[in-house]
Amino acid sequence: MKQKYYEELSMSMYPSALLHRFGVNGKVSGSIYAVGEMKEVIPVIHGPRGCGYHYRYSARRRNYPYYNVISSEMEEGEIVFGGEEKLFQTIIETYRLYSPKLIVVIPTPVSDVIHDDITSAVKRAKDKGINVIGIKSELFSHRDKSYSAKRFKEVAKQRFGESKNLDFDIKGCGFTEVLYSLVEEVMVKTEVIPLTVNIEPIGFGPHGKQVLKEIEDTLRLVNVRVNSYFPSSTYEEVLAMPSVSLNIIRRLRWAKKMKEKFGTLYLQINTTGRYSGIKGISQFYRDLGIKLGIENEMENLVKTKETNALDRTSLVKEKISNYRVMIISRNIQSVPYLIEKYALDYAMDILSCVVILTDKTKKNLDINHSVLEGLKSKIDSSINECSKNTELIINPREEELEELSKNCDVIIGTEDYSFHRFGLPVIHPRHDTMSLSYESYIRSIEKMGEKLESSINKPNLIINKLGYDRESYPLLPHNNIIATEKMWSEMWLHRKGK
Repeated sequence: MKQKYYEELSMSMYPSALLHRFGVNGKVSGSIYAVGEMKEVIPVIHGPRGCGYHYRYSARRRNYPYYNVISSEMEEGEIVFGGEEKLFQTIIETYRLYSPKLIVVIPTPVSDVIHDDITSAVKRAKDKGINVIGIKSELFSHRDKSYSAKRFKEVAKQRFGESKNLDFDIKGCGFTEVLYSLVEEVMVKTEVIPLTVNIEPIGFGPHGKQVLKEIEDTLRLVNVRVNSYFPSSTYEEVLAMPSVSLNIIRRLRWAKKMKEKFGTLYLQINTTGRYSGIKGISQFYRDLGIKLGIENEMENLVKTKETNALDRTSLVKEKISNYRVMIISRNIQSVPYLIEKYALDYAMDILSCVVILTDKTKKNLDINHSVLEGLKSKIDSSINECSKNTELIINPREEELEELSKNCDVIIGTEDYSFHRFGLPVIHPRHDTMSLSYESYIRSIEKMGEKLESSINKPNLIINKLGYDRESYPLLPHNNIIATEKMWSEMWLHRKGK
């Protein structure tokens, strides 16, 4: 997986939150991103020239600005009367010029709205001997606008410490639509090779490429081989994916389809909850061992690796425990796991945990009294189990927050650097990203130790003088910006009158 993409998101240069919560995003970018990861495969966008230009440049990977992307360049006539013939000719010309091993036709909102017959154009091209598939649109826009609210309700029902992973499966995600179509139309049944896995490489943190290599090296110690990183694969590797024993996945639907079609088992991962921290890393490998039928071999490996990781970090954690910490978070559902992580994995002395939950957030996520009480109960449980002396404060006044800060040495868990105004250093969450390798755990602990020793208060940062809108951080309080965010929220999140 192209590493720069993760670095941009994790460093907030092009933050995922803005893409998913403060804009009407076309799902086309996710589709192009998925196809762009594959070698010798070319995406064809079925839409106007502007769609092709825009997504060729951005597609959520601005430091890889030029894609090998073809557009059918629909004009007014095709938009009114249909663009099937234009698409067919574009497929023919793309194959003549590039001879790719696969062409993937990606629909756009324009072709979705007019219900253009992509299937027919693709079939005609296949009859000419061209290997081409068309992506099926699930929803008009990216993404299912009720997804986050539904997920919050399910999270609120769970007790802290429950091991069940909630499905990470978003309707209308262009990335997922491509993966599902590849399973349906490209992969072929083949003989299964024991002790082999495919890995979906999204969700392994800002150093994902390194972490994936570490996971692969660890699995090799118990004779497990990685077949491919889907979709960052060659066309031949995608064809052969059903030959593996297990898929390690984030997005559920394509893996369910592979299980239904080829019988391939899967393990869904998430780095919060069941697979968080050093215990979670060990649980990840144990679950892999169960799925692959090598429980004993994996258990021996886990014990050795975990003991080594704990030994290597013991002195650093002893130093970290001397710092008095304040957690600040705008994401209430993640707070129980932040407390668990900082208290148990980093051995921090957490004096207070501040949750900022605005009325706008409660409205947008449909957080009612019952949901809020469920989330608060989980936070209380995490405090009782992991950090009994931690005080929980929800929506404190500015004066109260300033008073709390006087007893602390550092603020963590927030991306808002304006909290430097309280005279404390603020450590950005990107510095404590822990993923599913033991080496990642060691790096995270050591990095936190370094940041605590070297961090200083920076009250005069230019970014602190921008005056963010406190209700809609990180947006600025410009009338046009606030009006745009309000329009998006009311048109999309609340378009059914909620």
